[in-house]
Amino acid sequence: YTLAGITVSLGIIIDTSIVMIDHYSRYRDRKVFPAILSAVATTVGALLMVLLLPESEKANLVDFIWVIVINLCLSLLISYLFIPSLMEYIHVKAGDRSGSVRRKRRTVRRNRMYSRYIGWGVRHRWVYIVLFIAAFGLPFCALPKALSEKEKATASRARKAVDKLVTWKPYESNRVKIDKYTGSSFALFYGALDRFNFYRQPQKKQLNIRAGMLEGCTVNQLNEVVKAMENYLSKFDEISVFTTRISSYNNANITVEFKPEYENTSFPATLKSEVTRMAINFGGANWSVWGIDDNSFSNNIVSNYKSDGIILRGYNYQRLHDYATMMVEYISGNRRAQEPEIWAGGRYGRPSSEFVLDYDFGRMTMADVNPYSYYGTLSSLLYEEVIWKADHDGELSDVVLRSSDLDAYDLWHVVNSPVEIGESKVTLSGLGSIDKRRTGLEIKKENQSYTLEVRYDFIGSYELSRRLREQVVDHFNNEILPVGFKAEDPSGGWFYNNKERYAWLIFLIIAVIYVMLSMTFESFRYPLPVIFMIPISFIGLFLVFGLTDFAFDQGGFAAFVMLCGIVVNAGIYLVTTYHETHDYIKAFSRKITPISLTIVSTILGLLPFLSDGPEEVFWFDFAIGTIAGMAFSVIAIIFVLPVFCIRQEPREVR
Repeated sequence: YTLAGITVSLGIIIDTSIVMIDHYSRYRDRKVFPAILSAVATTVGALLMVLLLPESEKANLVDFIWVIVINLCLSLLISYLFIPSLMEYIHVKAGDRSGSVRRKRRTVRRNRMYSRYIGWGVRHRWVYIVLFIAAFGLPFCALPKALSEKEKATASRARKAVDKLVTWKPYESNRVKIDKYTGSSFALFYGALDRFNFYRQPQKKQLNIRAGMLEGCTVNQLNEVVKAMENYLSKFDEISVFTTRISSYNNANITVEFKPEYENTSFPATLKSEVTRMAINFGGANWSVWGIDDNSFSNNIVSNYKSDGIILRGYNYQRLHDYATMMVEYISGNRRAQEPEIWAGGRYGRPSSEFVLDYDFGRMTMADVNPYSYYGTLSSLLYEEVIWKADHDGELSDVVLRSSDLDAYDLWHVVNSPVEIGESKVTLSGLGSIDKRRTGLEIKKENQSYTLEVRYDFIGSYELSRRLREQVVDHFNNEILPVGFKAEDPSGGWFYNNKERYAWLIFLIIAVIYVMLSMTFESFRYPLPVIFMIPISFIGLFLVFGLTDFAFDQGGFAAFVMLCGIVVNAGIYLVTTYHETHDYIKAFSRKITPISLTIVSTILGLLPFLSDGPEEVFWFDFAIGTIAGMAFSVIAIIFVLPVFCIRQEPREVR
């Protein structure tokens, strides 16, 4: 991050030199330096606000920020001392700006048209406000997508099925009518946030393979299946190393890494296809294959996963389990929440299944059968146990004592076959029942608190799911749970859990910039049109992530911060010159060339970070977001800034 921060700063710190060179070549003085100082101060102030983030979220940004801040501060010394001295030493002078008569006429016509445009804009500022609201809201609006006739029929059936579901009244009024179940797209930028991963880290290209057996199988059985996959992988010399971890009968992971010379070739994708084909052919296990690209494979037909969940923590396990049972009943009141269950914690912490005997004690009394006697007789029929280890020719082997009826005595015989107890013969069907139930929860304790999780599948949009979790958590924390117990929502994405914090951080950055500009312009009004350029530049960032499949990570947030600091620089130079000349057209003519060069230099400095594609963590998102924002800032500079900066119509250019 430090070295890349140096590269990014090269395109930004050259801006001060461009502005000083342009000004000094014209006037041979340093009067533009206050504007340069203000521009650098706003960028530095915006970057330093990131230090207010929690440690875990600013860890990768600190070095990046300090490198740019140090380089920007040094650029001030270079622009004030070195650039003028160098220009005097090599005798750089301003070029002949008079030009031919034809060129002057074109300039006058262009300035006259621009002056008329500004005059019209000053009279119709409300049009710009309406257009801004529409453009700014577009990335947050759901847009319908074109559907085939088959998709329309499927969407219609899905819509009718969803409409039949009974939902709580608080949710009915906020239902998202356009969602993935009815064949339409989510809001553009919100769709990018659904792909958000703020803690995404740079890592080697690797292939991930997961295998699991069905309940009742053993680790040894899974190990034999995984060995077959390992033998297949060992045939490829392009693989650097693969690591296998088996933690239980339903969880084995193989991580495959490639030799450096093959990482960026077509081999990883080819191997992924071959591994997927082999996984389909391997029977007896559920397989998942992912990595290398955005596609993944899974043939798991048994649901050991539920999409939503709420965590419960408390100091007393039994009471915690009682509260979890209450939460299951509470969530069951919403028809969109399907089959809520108590899990040990985590998306894959589903409890194991066991056969549970339920006795009808009344019938057992009438049959004169003791439950303990019946259970003892049944256990002897199903008995199997290692009783000791025998030494045979220097080797240890297990000696197993098992019932001769074990193989033939299946579940049907347990329920229907008579069992002789004393002088009576009874069947389980006449005394009770046996059912397979979810039991055997693993007890988890963290920070002196036990943990359980109520998990369920939710039918509906993400927004409705999030609202349900928030409502359940608030209800239990405020009305049900006593001191020492707490409900938490683990499922919300980073943006939804922290959106208020990061929104306020952006507002704080804008507020700091406003204070700085107020001191620079000695006015409370002139900073407002300059600040207005920031949300206009955000539109470009919203659209570039909303209209593509790019994941939104730390780089996207860093682009927000960077745009706050550098977009206003062009406005500072223009407004400062406007104060000096009292003629916006003249100020625009003088500064548009260096401003254009600063924008181009910033964009060119970021282009190399696009070469590695969207898989590049942080830098691709930062570069594409900043470039899109800078491109939209050109619209703000040319068409919006003068309309709100000038109080009255400019006089006609002649």
